[in-house]
Amino acid sequence: MAYSLVRIDDRVIHGQVAMRWSKLYPCDAIIVVDDEIADNSVLAKVYKAAAFGTKVYIFNKASAFIKLPEAYNSEKKYFVIVKSPNTLLDLMNHDVPLGNKIIYGPSSKEEGTINLDQKFNLHPSEIESCDKLSANGISIVFQFLPETKATKWEEIRNKK
Repeated sequence: MAYSLVRIDDRVIHGQVAMRWSKLYPCDAIIVVDDEIADNSVLAKVYKAAAFGTKVYIFNKASAFIKLPEAYNSEKKYFVIVKSPNTLLDLMNHDVPLGNKIIYGPSSKEEGTINLDQKFNLHPSEIESCDKLSANGISIVFQFLPETKATKWEEIRNKK
Protein backbone atom coordinates (compact mmCIF):
# COMPACT_ATOMS: atom_id res chain seq x y z
CA MET A 1 0.00 0.00 0.00
CA ALA A 2 2.88 2.42 0.78
CA TYR A 3 3.31 5.07 3.44
CA SER A 4 1.13 8.13 3.69
CA LEU A 5 4.28 10.27 4.02
CA VAL A 6 8.04 9.97 4.45
CA ARG A 7 9.51 13.06 6.12
CA ILE A 8 12.94 14.18 7.21
CA ASP A 9 12.70 16.53 10.18
CA ASP A 10 15.46 16.92 12.75
CA ARG A 11 12.82 17.86 15.33
CA VAL A 12 11.02 14.57 14.66
CA ILE A 13 7.51 14.86 16.17
CA HIS A 14 6.27 18.31 17.14
CA GLY A 15 3.09 20.34 16.83
CA GLN A 16 3.38 20.92 13.09
CA VAL A 17 3.81 17.22 12.42
CA ALA A 18 1.02 16.17 14.75
CA MET A 19 -1.48 18.84 13.85
CA ARG A 20 -0.73 19.84 10.25
CA TRP A 21 1.21 17.24 8.31
CA SER A 22 -0.72 14.29 9.72
CA LYS A 23 -3.99 15.97 8.70
CA LEU A 24 -2.78 16.46 5.13
CA TYR A 25 -1.34 12.95 5.02
CA PRO A 26 -3.66 10.93 7.30
CA CYS A 27 -2.10 7.99 9.05
CA ASP A 28 -2.96 5.21 11.44
CA ALA A 29 0.39 5.62 13.18
CA ILE A 30 3.70 7.45 13.01
CA ILE A 31 6.92 5.48 12.67
CA VAL A 32 10.11 7.14 13.87
CA VAL A 33 13.41 5.59 12.81
CA ASP A 34 16.23 6.82 15.00
CA ASP A 35 18.79 4.86 17.01
CA GLU A 36 19.21 7.53 19.70
CA ILE A 37 15.49 7.90 20.39
CA ALA A 38 14.89 4.14 20.26
CA ASP A 39 17.61 3.59 22.86
CA ASN A 40 16.39 6.31 25.25
CA SER A 41 13.09 5.55 26.98
CA VAL A 42 12.71 9.13 28.25
CA LEU A 43 13.10 10.60 24.75
CA ALA A 44 10.77 7.97 23.35
CA LYS A 45 8.06 8.95 25.87
CA VAL A 46 8.46 12.63 25.00
CA TYR A 47 8.04 12.00 21.27
CA LYS A 48 5.11 9.66 21.79
CA ALA A 49 3.36 12.30 23.90
CA ALA A 50 3.99 14.94 21.22
CA ALA A 51 1.88 12.98 18.73
CA PHE A 52 -1.37 14.06 20.45
CA GLY A 53 -3.13 10.69 20.49
CA THR A 54 -1.68 9.23 17.30
CA LYS A 55 0.01 5.88 17.85
CA VAL A 56 3.81 6.11 17.57
CA TYR A 57 6.30 3.33 16.91
CA ILE A 58 9.98 4.06 17.43
CA PHE A 59 12.54 1.77 15.82
CA ASN A 60 16.29 1.72 15.63
CA LYS A 61 17.61 1.12 12.11
CA ALA A 62 18.17 -2.60 12.67
CA SER A 63 14.51 -3.08 13.63
CA ALA A 64 13.36 -0.78 10.83
CA PHE A 65 15.00 -3.05 8.26
CA ILE A 66 12.35 -5.62 9.24
CA LYS A 67 9.41 -3.48 10.38
CA LEU A 68 9.25 -0.88 7.60
CA PRO A 69 8.68 -3.36 4.75
CA GLU A 70 5.85 -4.84 6.83
CA ALA A 71 4.38 -1.36 7.33
CA TYR A 72 4.82 -0.50 3.64
CA ASN A 73 2.85 -3.58 2.61
CA SER A 74 0.20 -3.18 5.31
CA GLU A 75 -3.37 -2.04 4.75
CA LYS A 76 -2.72 0.66 7.34
CA LYS A 77 -1.21 4.05 6.56
CA TYR A 78 2.03 5.00 8.24
CA PHE A 79 3.81 8.34 8.40
CA VAL A 80 7.57 7.70 8.55
CA ILE A 81 9.89 10.29 10.11
CA VAL A 82 13.68 10.32 10.31
CA LYS A 83 16.11 13.03 11.38
CA SER A 84 18.48 12.71 8.44
CA PRO A 85 18.53 11.57 4.82
CA ASN A 86 21.50 9.39 5.83
CA THR A 87 19.02 7.14 7.65
CA LEU A 88 16.84 6.86 4.56
CA LEU A 89 19.83 6.06 2.37
CA ASP A 90 20.85 3.30 4.77
CA LEU A 91 17.29 1.93 4.69
CA MET A 92 17.23 2.07 0.88
CA ASN A 93 20.60 0.29 0.72
CA HIS A 94 19.03 -2.51 2.78
CA ASP A 95 16.15 -2.82 0.27
CA VAL A 96 13.60 -1.11 2.51
CA PRO A 97 10.92 0.48 0.32
CA LEU A 98 10.65 4.24 0.79
CA GLY A 99 8.02 5.17 -1.76
CA ASN A 100 8.67 7.76 -4.42
CA LYS A 101 8.54 11.05 -2.49
CA ILE A 102 10.23 12.48 0.59
CA ILE A 103 9.32 15.80 2.16
CA TYR A 104 12.32 17.39 3.86
CA GLY A 105 11.46 19.62 6.80
CA PRO A 106 13.65 22.21 8.46
CA SER A 107 17.10 21.20 9.60
CA SER A 108 19.02 23.09 12.24
CA LYS A 109 22.17 25.03 11.63
CA GLU A 110 25.02 23.15 13.26
CA GLU A 111 28.76 23.16 12.97
CA GLY A 112 29.71 21.70 9.61
CA THR A 113 26.34 22.23 7.93
CA ILE A 114 25.84 24.10 4.69
CA ASN A 115 22.86 26.43 4.40
CA LEU A 116 21.09 25.51 1.19
CA ASP A 117 17.85 27.48 1.49
CA GLN A 118 16.39 29.42 4.43
CA LYS A 119 15.69 26.78 7.10
CA PHE A 120 17.58 23.95 5.43
CA ASN A 121 21.10 23.26 6.68
CA LEU A 122 22.70 19.98 5.61
CA HIS A 123 25.96 18.25 6.40
CA PRO A 124 27.99 17.27 3.32
CA SER A 125 27.08 13.60 3.95
CA GLU A 126 23.38 14.54 3.92
CA ILE A 127 23.81 16.32 0.59
CA GLU A 128 25.43 13.17 -0.76
CA SER A 129 22.57 11.05 0.62
CA CYS A 130 19.98 13.30 -1.06
CA ASP A 131 21.89 12.99 -4.33
CA LYS A 132 21.84 9.18 -4.06
CA LEU A 133 18.18 8.98 -3.05
CA SER A 134 17.28 11.29 -5.93
CA ALA A 135 19.41 9.27 -8.38
CA ASN A 136 17.34 6.24 -7.37
CA GLY A 137 14.14 7.88 -8.51
CA ILE A 138 12.93 9.30 -5.20
CA SER A 139 11.58 12.84 -5.44
CA ILE A 140 12.76 15.03 -2.57
CA VAL A 141 11.03 18.31 -1.86
CA PHE A 142 11.96 20.79 0.84
CA GLN A 143 8.90 22.18 2.55
CA PHE A 144 8.71 23.77 5.98
CA LEU A 145 4.91 23.76 6.37
CA PRO A 146 2.12 22.33 4.22
CA GLU A 147 1.11 25.82 3.08
CA THR A 148 4.64 26.95 2.18
CA LYS A 149 6.24 26.50 -1.20
CA ALA A 150 7.80 23.11 -1.87
CA THR A 151 11.19 23.34 -3.54
CA LYS A 152 12.60 20.36 -5.41
CA TRP A 153 15.97 18.94 -4.41
CA GLU A 154 17.38 19.68 -7.85
CA GLU A 155 16.59 23.39 -7.44
CA ILE A 156 18.15 23.56 -3.99
CA ARG A 157 21.12 21.44 -5.06
CA ASN A 158 21.86 23.73 -7.99
CA LYS A 159 22.06 26.75 -5.66
CA LYS A 160 25.07 25.29 -3.86
